[in-house]
Amino acid sequence: MKKAEDVTKRLDKLISLLCAALTGIQLFGYVTGIFPAMQQRSLFLGFILSITLLIHIRNKLSMNIIDLWSIFVLAVTVFASVYVFANWYGMSFRVIRPNKLDLIVGLVLITAVLNCANVRLGRPLPLIALLFIFYALLGHRIGGSMGTGGFTIQRVISFLTMETSGIYGTILGTAARHIFIFIIFGSFLEISGASKFFLELAGALLGSLKGSGAKVNTMASGLLGMVSGSAVANVMAVGPMTVPIMKKDGFSNEFCGAISAISGTGGQLMPPVMGTAAFIIAETLSMSYGDVTKSALIPGILFYLTIWISINFHSNRLGLKKNKEKIDCRPILKNGFYYLIPIIFLILTISVWKWSPVKSGMWSTLLVIIVSQFNREKRMRLPDIWQAMVQSAKGALTVSVACTVAGIIVGILSLTGLGLKFSTVLLALSGGYKLVLMIFTMIAGLILGMGMTTTSVYIVLSVLVAPALVEFGVYPIAAHLFVFYFGILSCITPPVATAVFASAGLVGESPIKLGFYTAKKAIPIYIIPFLFVLNPELLMLGGNIGNILFEFCMSVLTIIALCGSIEGVGQNKFTKMERVLLFVAAICELHSSIIIKIVSNGVILAILLKNYLKKEIMYANSDKNDFT
Repeated sequence: MKKAEDVTKRLDKLISLLCAALTGIQLFGYVTGIFPAMQQRSLFLGFILSITLLIHIRNKLSMNIIDLWSIFVLAVTVFASVYVFANWYGMSFRVIRPNKLDLIVGLVLITAVLNCANVRLGRPLPLIALLFIFYALLGHRIGGSMGTGGFTIQRVISFLTMETSGIYGTILGTAARHIFIFIIFGSFLEISGASKFFLELAGALLGSLKGSGAKVNTMASGLLGMVSGSAVANVMAVGPMTVPIMKKDGFSNEFCGAISAISGTGGQLMPPVMGTAAFIIAETLSMSYGDVTKSALIPGILFYLTIWISINFHSNRLGLKKNKEKIDCRPILKNGFYYLIPIIFLILTISVWKWSPVKSGMWSTLLVIIVSQFNREKRMRLPDIWQAMVQSAKGALTVSVACTVAGIIVGILSLTGLGLKFSTVLLALSGGYKLVLMIFTMIAGLILGMGMTTTSVYIVLSVLVAPALVEFGVYPIAAHLFVFYFGILSCITPPVATAVFASAGLVGESPIKLGFYTAKKAIPIYIIPFLFVLNPELLMLGGNIGNILFEFCMSVLTIIALCGSIEGVGQNKFTKMERVLLFVAAICELHSSIIIKIVSNGVILAILLKNYLKKEIMYANSDKNDFT
């Protein structure tokens, strides 16, 4: 037992050393540009796979289990990674005719990637990758348009592992460069004490409002989510401090859990970081990252505005009042305003000055270290910087492994042409109706998201489904954000809703029960992607400022109608008929007919105006009552 503990401690030190080394090597590579693409990616992947396997071996050992298979995979993975790093140039000329050692190394890498994905992400994603590999090998036996010409196992292995089209493709390159630098930025920001400042600032600004606890949760999740891009991380960072306040305000456990899950999930939609998939969107569409964040800004605002409206209506439903006690935010800003400097700098450099993500991320990270020196309690010294470097690498493991497996999937799609075939089938099934195709895409995103990360869902759907939307005349950025959005919303969609599972533990509710409650509260949010695809002005495309503002106001009106229909209360209680009419009128906003839109807007405005002008305010007595 004692020997196992000693080995575990040594493994912990080795893991920390490798994590810090990976972060250091990446930063060195960013500054010098010394590594060619294939070499940088092979080095990065070698570290990622080795650290993932070491952590798995360490966890098994802590349970007194010696995982011989993982130890063997670790050994051959180290050899394979060193081989590719040292021989990448020669391998690039042997893709058509690989030697035996090339094939063995390639097979080892594919096995290691799938094994690490199984350990880190669960079975769904590696199983999907295996299905694609089998399709490439056996697709010639499938008749009809979905069949392939047939590929040998040598061709599949060499294509996936010996050039920048499979495992070492653009997706891993994006993870190694653009995604990793922002994970570093987020880790340094967290270690510096910025999270505490954001929570205190949100509490001071919103503490006097009706339903203040829920609004603090929403604002804090948005602020943290801008840099973290992880739904579960946001829930667990903000929830423990805001859920007790929400309960004190009078909200039920279900509502507290739902707001925590939805707010935490939306962080991936908020610029400037927007979660890791946003970098891949920019790379896929050959757009600047600033243009992607610009297009995503209004949908992100609509997401959090929806939560805000829902909280207001729910507070009215419970008869909550504004807090008379006001918190002075000036002392908080005085003691921590400097934490806003790196974020403002990051937004300016990406969106206004058009710096590259790597350059913006590096300078912003350096600024975090500098501004932390103003905080005596959280001043970043060498041990803190070391901790942030270790945390950065650990934080990159899941998304990097997911990107690598996604590289296998995208590589097979490129090799076989399956993406084009799948898009053709979807177009035929939709019957020529854009809305039907969008619903198919939504369902596919929510189903895939049950067992995959947001990044993985986006990558798969971006090559399978997004092209079909583009063929319908949808703007490419709109199609890709639509796919991205529903990959994110899978985090709050039952039965497998990771953000809901995290919040369920905080509020002490059944995850499944809370999942369905959360999905119901989030119905207005599920409509937002349809709105920006059908009205591209919401993505700041194809319209002047007047058109953009008009479509934004119409979208807000639609969201208010849906929130009022679901809550049963606006300023006052709605009748059952009014709730039905609000819901139907809001859905009619998705129709292409101008006349139908005018009528639906008129119905919504009439009902809301009538509700607002009621003399008596009628509230429900219980959060449990759904007015049904």
